[in-house]
Amino acid sequence: MSLNDLLKFTRKSSFVPFRIQVSDGTSYEICHPEFCMVLQTSVVIGVPANAATGIPESAEWVDARHIVKAIPLVQPAVGEDESGPSSNGTAG
Repeated sequence: MSLNDLLKFTRKSSFVPFRIQVSDGTSYEICHPEFCMVLQTSVVIGVPANAATGIPESAEWVDARHIVKAIPLVQPAVGEDESGPSSNGTAG
């Protein structure tokens, strides 16, 4: 998956939570756009300790080459544009 595709997930005007799948099988749920910071070669993911506070307790650094796909956690409403970024592709 390209970093530009990942940026599309975080910059949508109506943010939809999504899951990042990594090549080793690890996945991270991104419930807020500020919990995913896309850099040139990596992605910093905020890991919340308590969902009620919405404040990340720690962060995980993921090499962008290992991000396999992003999966929306909420299906688009009927009639909503489903032509968003592709969740398939190669890392990079």
